[in-house]
Amino acid sequence: RLYEGAGGGGEVEAKAARRVLVYILDTSLRLLHPYMPYVTEQLWHHLPRPDKGEESAAHSLMLADWPQMDDGSPLVTSADDISAFESFQTLTRSIRNARAEYNVEPGKKISATVVAKGPIKDAIADEVKSLVALAKLDPE
Repeated sequence: RLYEGAGGGGEVEAKAARRVLVYILDTSLRLLHPYMPYVTEQLWHHLPRPDKGEESAAHSLMLADWPQMDDGSPLVTSADDISAFESFQTLTRSIRNARAEYNVEPGKKISATVVAKGPIKDAIADEVKSLVALAKLDPE
């Protein structure tokens, strides 16, 4: 999703993926800072940050706010999304296991036929580029 081509998406998907990666890296660096202050400080200064004005923007990771949930409520999860992700994991694992059982060369792309219906079919269709990349499938 960060690039175009096999496994990649368009410009909108790439921007969304980059925003998520920056958010995760920023949060991770804030959490790691008490244990690795010098390394995290240097890395944090290279992250893109919006200009919010002199008074609200922290100039040092040491002075930046600790990561917080938006409203302090527990993390919201969707049972449907978790089920779809687990199905996707199982499918990817099954294809990889089949590759190993048949001694397929690691770099060789193979074809696979997936039979699914209902919401699982829709979830797999949405993530077909990821499946192609993770299971080393032939996109045609």
